[in-house]
Amino acid sequence: MYDKQLTGSIGLFYACYRLSLIGWNTLPTIRNARGPDIILVKDEKKLGIQVKTLSAEADVPLGNNYNDPSVDFWIVLMNVRKGEQQKVFIIPQKDIAQGVTVCEGGVNSSTNLVYHDQPKADGKITCWLNKKFLLGAEHGYAEAWQSIK
Repeated sequence: MYDKQLTGSIGLFYACYRLSLIGWNTLPTIRNARGPDIILVKDEKKLGIQVKTLSAEADVPLGNNYNDPSVDFWIVLMNVRKGEQQKVFIIPQKDIAQGVTVCEGGVNSSTNLVYHDQPKADGKITCWLNKKFLLGAEHGYAEAWQSIK
């Protein structure tokens, strides 16, 4: 099993590299700090980026920070450190928040961006980014670096 911290660092710095190539100044934040993982600055514009890095293809737990107002985009990297071509998805925060609203409303489908697991004993549910959706659908998120304008 891969070290999760190193895997996360690979994704964070890869995202910084790619964003720098398209003209952004990238400022990685302190690991596990509240708020975005990367702050982007260009001219007078500032954006927040949440990065999720996986060593394989898997669903992504959203946790409690899925609706952080300081985050504008999520970058999801899959197959990092696996020796295969990594897969990268750039997802606007608004799409994730909308997916969570649908998910928490009881809709649970493998055709949606977000789905939920079985409710816990206290009735709470956990929403996940759906790998089947990301890997199979024509959604425009794959390698969409230019969407971060």
